[in-house]
Amino acid sequence: MKLKIRREIWIGIIITVIGGSILLGAEYFLFYPDEEPVEKTEIVVTQGKDYGPKLKQPDTEIYSCIQIVEGKAKVKHPQSIETARQEAIADAKENALEASRRYLTYRLRENDEQSLTDKELFWTEPDQIEILEKEDLGVDSDNFYRVRIKADVIYEMENEARNRLCLNMTAPLTVSIWTSKRNYKNREKFEIYIQGNQDFYAQIFNFFSTGEIIQLLPNRYRNMSHFKAGKIYSIPGIEDKFDLEVSPPFGFEKLAIYASDLPLGSIQLQPLEQGLHLYDGTAEELGFKSRSVRVRTRDSHFTDGVQFYEAAWSIKTEG
Repeated sequence: MKLKIRREIWIGIIITVIGGSILLGAEYFLFYPDEEPVEKTEIVVTQGKDYGPKLKQPDTEIYSCIQIVEGKAKVKHPQSIETARQEAIADAKENALEASRRYLTYRLRENDEQSLTDKELFWTEPDQIEILEKEDLGVDSDNFYRVRIKADVIYEMENEARNRLCLNMTAPLTVSIWTSKRNYKNREKFEIYIQGNQDFYAQIFNFFSTGEIIQLLPNRYRNMSHFKAGKIYSIPGIEDKFDLEVSPPFGFEKLAIYASDLPLGSIQLQPLEQGLHLYDGTAEELGFKSRSVRVRTRDSHFTDGVQFYEAAWSIKTEG
């Protein structure tokens, strides 16, 4: 697939048809097969009730909560410092898991006690928690070895709970990414749509069949990284200087979104034409670097935590 430079001509009132959408004045409608039109500006996000369309289900998704916590372990002679250090890291992971559970099961449903239950969440094991950052604090006056970690705690929601919560703002951050269909032919244009149940920050990437990874949004002409709850956004949009058009080589492409309730970390990118950016690295590295968000910290022992969400949607291109 190629990114085609968009030529814009403005003459009086414009009606533009691009990739299954119609722009008419200030009203924007998205059309899907066998569905009623969904108006971009009228999506309803609820607190504790279920109104409006359900979020689209992606091919893959990862829910996680990022926490900064401390851990400690007693230095027992003749036990080595390294042994106490490893025990302190294990203790910190346990603390990160507990902090994430507390955050999701109480803070996110404080306005709606029925929105989520402990039984509808499935957590990763402590030894599987990924450490994003680590700081060794050394041995304190009580002979405890202490560490501080920034941890990514992954969890899953039960399918029934995910479908029930839909656009409920008290549910964990969920952002859908989709296209109007799955298969596209040569020279066919298409758009990507995203929609979240909360206000969120995000970066959207296209993983091309050639192996290239290109950030579609934000870009130089549309420096947008913050999005409103319930609203459907399209890529490319009016401000973008490119169209998504299918061309050889054909194959499978992945559209991915990395989202958080706080601004995402800075990722080193290479500038391209049309205001876009190339990421020169692997998908695994990109997922790790995108989680470098600044965690809200109340004190050295407790954080509010950060919600993080990663999702992907695949399409097939052919001649």
